[in-house]
Amino acid sequence: MTSQRARVGATALGAAGVAFAVIQLLQGTVSAFDPRPVVSLALAVAVGIVGVTLERLRHTVGQRRVLSAALRAWPLMTVSDADPLALGVFPARAAMHSASGAPYVARDADQSVQEAARAGGIVVVYGPPRAGKSRTAYEAARLVLPDTPVVIPDGGAALRRAVEDASFVPPDGAVWWLDDLERFTQHLEGSVFEALVDTRWTVVTTVREESWRELLRAAGDVGDRARRLLAAATTVHLSSQLSAREYQAAGELYPGIDVSGGIGEALSAGSDHKAVPVGKRGEPRRTRQRLDPVLGMSIALSVAAVAIVASLVSAGGFAVRRAPRIGAQLEAIRQAAARAGKTTVLARAVRLHEVDQPSELWSCDPSPRDQTSCASTTT
Repeated sequence: MTSQRARVGATALGAAGVAFAVIQLLQGTVSAFDPRPVVSLALAVAVGIVGVTLERLRHTVGQRRVLSAALRAWPLMTVSDADPLALGVFPARAAMHSASGAPYVARDADQSVQEAARAGGIVVVYGPPRAGKSRTAYEAARLVLPDTPVVIPDGGAALRRAVEDASFVPPDGAVWWLDDLERFTQHLEGSVFEALVDTRWTVVTTVREESWRELLRAAGDVGDRARRLLAAATTVHLSSQLSAREYQAAGELYPGIDVSGGIGEALSAGSDHKAVPVGKRGEPRRTRQRLDPVLGMSIALSVAAVAIVASLVSAGGFAVRRAPRIGAQLEAIRQAAARAGKTTVLARAVRLHEVDQPSELWSCDPSPRDQTSCASTTT
């Protein structure tokens, strides 16, 4: 999908570049054809608008190329529309799947995670492997932030590329989704750290308990960054062992399952099980394409400008209509007289029509001796 978008973007950019080159060539040569002033003005405006559109298209294609490689979903999707698998939610076993997706076993920590996500800032859900951290974080975000755009970097280096791309600024209130914090810790410095603690955005991250404690105990820059992150975060611990209430809820949703090893171990697909992504109903999820509003407006204005130029040319012609030169007019009269079988005589008169050395052209019958039969045209 990413490569297809890149090819489409490159094709569009190439076509726009050719069109812009042609328009610039026309603009550079039209002066030789003496265009009407209104046509010259309209053409200059059209060239400017098309130039802006081309620059915006180049920016959009370049941004898509960078962010498509750095993010798991681009353009950004909302939390409710995002693929749970992209958010780190492990697929459920096919046997655990129902018509409405794999049911979620409510956890005692749900309310804490929901309140933290609703309040914003940094939310850290930590616990043992397969404790259901990613699923719990996903369900909480889907409940309290369903229509919020979510940014899902594909690792620490990708997170840095996204943050350092000056053309990419997530909308206010967007969620940075960092599943498995261990993948990002080496890049949590400088501009990346400043972006994550920016109060305009919410950060939801999961981390294994042992890794989280090692980070907090670490020396040097890594430990310092982890402790600074902890100071700005709301942390929620999730146990792999179910409480009595959770155990009862799991038994009602999945009769007969063994959850003694943890809910994740019991429900998640292993190598010998067919996986069914959480929350899917059999239909594939597709990334929604949203046209850049600035690019859309530029394209509309470009089309309108070209249409105006075309209408001006078709209605009044391209060039200024000027009378032929006097010599051309005289030659036309001579040719017309010759076709009519007449002869012409050019006589000069002083100050005819208040002009020095004007000419008077006589168109005569075959016998020019009878001057009264001649019709005259003065110039």
